[in-house]
Amino acid sequence: MSKELETDFIYDDISGEFISKNKLLEVYHSRSIGVKSDLYDVKQKLSELESVLASIMPFVITDVQIGNVHYDSTIETDYGKTIYHNNTMYLEPKIYYRGFCEGNYNLRIKWFKPDGALSTGDSSPYDCSQADSYYFSKDWGNLLLSGWGNKSKGYWEKGDYRLEIWYDNRCAFVKNFKIY
Repeated sequence: MSKELETDFIYDDISGEFISKNKLLEVYHSRSIGVKSDLYDVKQKLSELESVLASIMPFVITDVQIGNVHYDSTIETDYGKTIYHNNTMYLEPKIYYRGFCEGNYNLRIKWFKPDGALSTGDSSPYDCSQADSYYFSKDWGNLLLSGWGNKSKGYWEKGDYRLEIWYDNRCAFVKNFKIY
């Protein structure tokens, strides 16, 4: 192969042919325009999907981790770690979410004991353990919900528990967890 051929042509892996450098630049430029167009179409479809989802639910909870905290929210057992009953006080959910509309939303939280009974207290609203308003940002985020339990260590017994998070009469997330 001559020096001229080596510098003026290049092998295109996609077509499997030798192509002039200028032609190859034109081909790649045209392909990049197609990719940019496809990316734009995908972003448009994602935006449309987010609008539909926002009309149903302004956020989607993707995960919940339970932590064990003191009355002042000082962490005793970090979120997602094994919780032992003899250390339990306030169980505090940390939620991870994707927000479609930023704003304050009223959540109803239901804590179910191992026997299936709803855990309630003197200040519990009808049909849930606790209710409060929380601010959700648009995009990916996380936030801490209020803890539920007691100041005394050993408040929660061993067993399998269920946490339900409700918004607008819809169950937004269910978290099953165990206290050892």
